[in-house]
Amino acid sequence: MSKKFSDFPAAGPLTGGETAAGLQAGANVQLPLGTAAAHADTDFATAAQGAKADSAVQPGDIGTAATHAATDFDAAGAAAAAQSAAEAHADAGDATLVPNTRTVNGHPLSSDVVVTAADVGAAANCKIEVFTTSGTWTKATGALSHRVLVIGGGGGGGSGRRGAAGTVRCGGGGGGGGGRSEAFFRATDLGATETVTIGGGGAGGAAITTDDTNGGAGSSGVQTSFGSWLRATAGTGGGGGTNAAGTNGQSGGGMISNGGNGGAASTTGGAGAAPSVNANFAPGGGGSGGGITSGDAESAGGNGGTAGTYVISSSGAAGGAIATAGTAGTANAPSFHGGGGGGGGSSKTTNAGAGGAAAVYGAGGGGGGASLNATGNSGAGAAGAAGVVVIFTYF
Repeated sequence: MSKKFSDFPAAGPLTGGETAAGLQAGANVQLPLGTAAAHADTDFATAAQGAKADSAVQPGDIGTAATHAATDFDAAGAAAAAQSAAEAHADAGDATLVPNTRTVNGHPLSSDVVVTAADVGAAANCKIEVFTTSGTWTKATGALSHRVLVIGGGGGGGSGRRGAAGTVRCGGGGGGGGGRSEAFFRATDLGATETVTIGGGGAGGAAITTDDTNGGAGSSGVQTSFGSWLRATAGTGGGGGTNAAGTNGQSGGGMISNGGNGGAASTTGGAGAAPSVNANFAPGGGGSGGGITSGDAESAGGNGGTAGTYVISSSGAAGGAIATAGTAGTANAPSFHGGGGGGGGSSKTTNAGAGGAAAVYGAGGGGGGASLNATGNSGAGAAGAAGVVVIFTYF
């Protein structure tokens, strides 16, 4: 039976008479503590092992490890899968889908995006309006800017003189070409509507049917304008043939280029002349009519002016041979301005040739040829061509 220390009587105080043998006998009393547990030395950690255990990370400190498949970390595999999906869209003709593997400005798309025509917008285009008669222009909705081209009307050619044998009879002068102006405007600069005024071409001088009568002068053309923004002046008419001259019509003015002058008739009744000044970027003037010299020699009319010296496809209209009308001027569609008409040839045996017609737009008419009394009428001058307004609208 085991005992606790409290089961034994407490020791009394020493009295001084105790013997050493008595004290020894009291100290030898054994306590019944039971049998000590038996363990080998290896069952206990050494001091070094204990220190390591104090600093070791315990399982509870780590938690449960995450579990992932190897393919979760396969970047090359993921990229290949994305490419395969994109190609599948393309093979299916699904052109409106944008794979979410693509980026916009360096940022990946979070999901497939459907792109419609409204998202992209319509392609920018240009609207061209050509006014050959006066009217009102209306600005289109959505317009951003405008380019406006304006050409003035051309002058008419003068008719030739009809006179007696042995005298100088001059052909009529060619009409001048109208000027050309052009400018760009912001859409906000222009009104919702603008007035378009087309200048007409001048009339040609009438053929002379009365003996010993000078030719009639051609009329000047009329200015063309676009609202209060832009204008181009007209060419003047060629002078009627006299016994000393057939003055040429003068060109109209414009901010891009003046028109071409008309051809002046020979002062001695010789051949008609082409314009001395051709336009660079504007309508040509008309050629003058052929005259008859004091020696009664007939002559051909002069060539018309070109539709711009820098227009490769342009060439002057040919003047008419004896008793033949001048050739009509040539229109130049890309540049919207035409060439002047050729002058008519003179005649002492029949009616003289009329001036050639002016080409659209704004060219001068050719002058008519001279004739002999009692044998035929002089050639009439041709009318100048009307002007034009062309408006290019950009969206």
